[in-house]
Amino acid sequence: MKTSGKQYQIYLLSAVLFSFLFYAAYTQFQRVERCEWQNTVGPLDPTIPTTMDDIYLPKLSELSHWWRLSWYKFAELGHMSAYEFWRPTLAHISTAPLPMGVGSCSVVGNSGNLLGSGYGEKIDANDWVIRVNEAPTEGYEWDVGKKTTLHFIQAFSAEKILESGRKLRSDTDTLFVIFNVDQKRWLDEHRKTTLAAIPNDKLRILHPAFFHSVDRGWLAGTSPSTGLLAVALAMRHCNKVELFGFGANANGHWDHYFKPMEARPVTAHSADRESDIRYCLANSKRVSVFSGVR
Repeated sequence: MKTSGKQYQIYLLSAVLFSFLFYAAYTQFQRVERCEWQNTVGPLDPTIPTTMDDIYLPKLSELSHWWRLSWYKFAELGHMSAYEFWRPTLAHISTAPLPMGVGSCSVVGNSGNLLGSGYGEKIDANDWVIRVNEAPTEGYEWDVGKKTTLHFIQAFSAEKILESGRKLRSDTDTLFVIFNVDQKRWLDEHRKTTLAAIPNDKLRILHPAFFHSVDRGWLAGTSPSTGLLAVALAMRHCNKVELFGFGANANGHWDHYFKPMEARPVTAHSADRESDIRYCLANSKRVSVFSGVR
């Protein structure tokens, strides 16, 4: 029997739909399997502090391993003690711990899936709003909200904010993530100039030991993104955690809600792995994920 063009189109569409559903089901099965059998997101050591204090100062030998320092970078540091290495930094930051037992927290990434989401009020309704890296709110309030309790940032993003003419806020707690020795030097060098507006009691540093626990505990040695570190910190300090603005687009690129046309592939971090981790956390009811608009 001859098949008409219309029937052929129906068969083709059915095959495409079946393939899509099969792939989605298989991907979900793989994720569930990884969550259940590989302990992808096991509990992190609760004794490790989340922010730098003046009690547990990481030794240079620990940092060499955690930050994956090259031989010559490690040699540059000489024979400094942990106190000598950290003293210039600790003199201009807060070593007080962040509060524990916060009722509810929003962790807001920068994904373009926030555009058109209307999540603003829901984000701001939580007790804490943790924003990651550049994270502009002006002009995007309907989608991302306007409240910021904790600004989670690294040196590269701080430079981007300053280059754009914006300023780091002096009325918001800021938490710097240091991925390597050069970023620590950047913070020390800029603390009295471009970062001078942030009072000492408003500036903290993510503890390198906590960074390492996420790196090894969840990612098996793949450097975590600032966003994933913010999620891990929120889970330590908050009773309820809601995630907004995470995830790659359909082409596997990360784009930003404030630069939607500048989608780029992720090279420094494992986007697929981190996506699996967020899925596992949501699957085990430890966080709620709001996937936005695509």
